[in-house]
Amino acid sequence: MKPLKIAFVTPTFVTESNSGGMGAYLHRLTKALRDLGHEPEVFTLSQEKPGPIEFEKIRVERVNPTQDIPLRLISRLSRFSSWTNLSDVGERIRGALGLSRAFNRRDQEHPFDVLQSSDYGLAGLFIKKHPCRLHLVRCSWAADLFIEADGNLDKLDSKLYCCLDRYCIRKADIAYAPSEFVARYYDKEYGLKVEVLRPPFMLETEIASDLPWELPERYFMYFGAICPRKGTDVLAAALPLVWRQETDFAMVWAGEAWDGALDSYRPMWGEQASQVRWLGYIPKPQVYAVLRRAEAVVIPSRVDNLPNTLIESLFLNVPVIGSLGASIDELVEPGTSGDLVPIGQPTALAGALVKAWRREVPWRAGHFPLPRIIDQMEPQVAAVNFLRLAGYAAPSSTAR
Repeated sequence: MKPLKIAFVTPTFVTESNSGGMGAYLHRLTKALRDLGHEPEVFTLSQEKPGPIEFEKIRVERVNPTQDIPLRLISRLSRFSSWTNLSDVGERIRGALGLSRAFNRRDQEHPFDVLQSSDYGLAGLFIKKHPCRLHLVRCSWAADLFIEADGNLDKLDSKLYCCLDRYCIRKADIAYAPSEFVARYYDKEYGLKVEVLRPPFMLETEIASDLPWELPERYFMYFGAICPRKGTDVLAAALPLVWRQETDFAMVWAGEAWDGALDSYRPMWGEQASQVRWLGYIPKPQVYAVLRRAEAVVIPSRVDNLPNTLIESLFLNVPVIGSLGASIDELVEPGTSGDLVPIGQPTALAGALVKAWRREVPWRAGHFPLPRIIDQMEPQVAAVNFLRLAGYAAPSSTAR
């Protein structure tokens, strides 16, 4: 196969401070495609000086959101409300317009064979179809489902954002998601065909050898965003139920707390609040070091999309107690690599935590086989499956 020129248009990448899971995904995929001999390039929103940089032998163009919005676009949006009432979605539109302009300039001098944009952030909103270029969109979430889980779907800008998000999916040639959960949702609710393509995974960083904190001798871990869609309120409500039976139960939490969520949980924990060790947002090497010492990870998501926290935990051979559904059950094998409980039920979650803390379960950290689906996440396998989806490799039974 001749080397392909592949563009990735995204609101975030690992070169930027707000990278997150999407940036990590693209980092892994672009490296794998590069190692296969292709030419991936990344266009990402940035607060830094705009222009191209080289990152691990990959061209990354930093793009600032445009400050000018065409009058015709403002006119269309004014049918919903005044522009000033749409500040969040307005920022997304400015970012998408800046990305499309940067991409178009580069495409004229260096035509791309394949383009992948993210529905999250509306990254491909203004990129037009081209007869000689395939446009794939990665469904990083189901916007209305996830926003509703956070209790924000009644907001005007959220409704408009969801409409534009689905427009980005419909206008692409091919849509895909990491999880069957999100793919099924789009098919059932909107009749949208969304393929399932498992993400590549690798540990991009060394695991820290020393930690600046003193950790409990035994603990379970939660890490990632602390918000309703991730079910952290369910976990918070389950902890007092656990402490009634196991007073020494301890947890370590790390990540970003949205809207003061963590502070709202502490009153229900009372005197035992100190048994939840809060580390805040910490670098990946430290996350992995804390994770590797945990006896289990808790992922009680209401909705999710095969989250990195799930993959990272199992990859480091740490069992997961998670929700039955929301894509967590696509990787966790009950009785082998963890346990699954009904979504949104603190009592059921508490029961699973108590059993695991008492070690009345057949699984142990460091002593279980990885699920077979992990094979599809080997970086070059995932990259080849991406190329197959784009029509640049022969079909195979390993592609999903």
